[in-house]
Amino acid sequence: MAVAALRRRPRARSSHVAIALGVAALNAVAVGAALEHPSEVIALAVAVPVLIALLQRPQRGILMLVIGAPLSGLLILIPHPSFVEGWKQFVVLVMLVGTFLGSSGSPSPKARARPSWVIGLVPLLAMGALSGIAVGPERAFFGLRQYFFYLLAAWAVWRRPPNAEERDRIVTALMVIGVLEGFYAIFQQYLGPDRLHQLGYAYNDTITFIGPLMRSFGTFQQPFGFAFFEMIVLLIGIPHALAEPNRARSRWFLLFAPVCVLGWATAVIRGAILGLAVGMAYLGVGRYRVILLAIPAALVVVLLLPSSLVAPALSSSSSEQRISGWSENLRSLTLQPFGIGVGATGSAAVKLQAESDGASPGSSSEDSPYEPDNSWFKILLELGVLGLWFFALVVIAICSSTHQAAKRLNDVDAAFARGVTAMVLAAMAAACVSSYFDIFPMDLFFWMLVAIVATMAEKEAVPTAGVA
Repeated sequence: MAVAALRRRPRARSSHVAIALGVAALNAVAVGAALEHPSEVIALAVAVPVLIALLQRPQRGILMLVIGAPLSGLLILIPHPSFVEGWKQFVVLVMLVGTFLGSSGSPSPKARARPSWVIGLVPLLAMGALSGIAVGPERAFFGLRQYFFYLLAAWAVWRRPPNAEERDRIVTALMVIGVLEGFYAIFQQYLGPDRLHQLGYAYNDTITFIGPLMRSFGTFQQPFGFAFFEMIVLLIGIPHALAEPNRARSRWFLLFAPVCVLGWATAVIRGAILGLAVGMAYLGVGRYRVILLAIPAALVVVLLLPSSLVAPALSSSSSEQRISGWSENLRSLTLQPFGIGVGATGSAAVKLQAESDGASPGSSSEDSPYEPDNSWFKILLELGVLGLWFFALVVIAICSSTHQAAKRLNDVDAAFARGVTAMVLAAMAAACVSSYFDIFPMDLFFWMLVAIVATMAEKEAVPTAGVA
């Protein structure tokens, strides 16, 4: 018996031995390199398991991005190699590659009908490609990446969508991070600009002011990203909390939602104020009438605020400057009706200038590129009337698609679709007074969340309401 048992023992395969030796060799190299390049070794140690996890199941990348994107601004305070800034692009690309390597437990994308809004993307992508050819490779790289890179995240989600449990975790992550960001934004008001500057944040870049008030920025690089992220958290989280009122997660989020609102308010971003108002109006009129009660409460709060804080927020001077800039640059369209080309304005132009000058993207310059503070006008200026037309058609089709999905789906799935529809409407409104689609991680969340709604099945099982 003992001899037979010994014979049945599996022998170590040569591939297993090779892997073990390879791991041992990598460890030896890592120990030797850590003394001279510790940050690179740490980055590699994190990247390898992330790579393996995403190739095994690409859907994990969605949660990584939802958690990591809001926290990426903390890299300002941490010494790191420059390539670490590209971790978002790394995750998206590995997610996409992973969708071609295995089934990941998801049905084939061929079994799902393509979203209606994909049709409008084809001419928009074609116009972007032609514009990129016209302006040259370097400018095209920054311009097209700003416009279209996170469409790859939507494609990855489409090919391997998250299941109901994973979608539930995404919502939980948004709620938790949103509350923590709110607390941190309020704490930043206590710390004040001088202490924050001592920590490593720069004036006139991350630390900015409106009147006498410092704008809170949370863990983001600027207040805009923080305010718009909190807007998304509220628009996604509140419908879920109201759809599952007996769930512990819902009760906790509704309890701490005022913290999110107060932290969001300290950023004083007009685009976020307009976007949240439009999104909440959609949710209140369409489904959750209790939300409409917040309107008189908000007016009372505004009336009680000191005039020294309210006056700068309601000042028309910045609006007049924007309109003046739009009028001056609109003249160029009479000479170039198909636009002045991608990468000419906004954050893409800033990054291109920093690359050519060898400076950091956040550094100030007297001849800084034009910032339209209006995504619609930016697209009109760079891609012309046709480009704006196709982009508007895509966004309107997305809004209609997610709204129809909300009516078709049930329970928390419907709440998810309603929240995303509110986010799309908020983005459309905010883009009128800000470069919404230029601001990270708004572009990432926009395409990723609308792609999730496009893949949601009508009768998919959802987590029970009793789970926290």
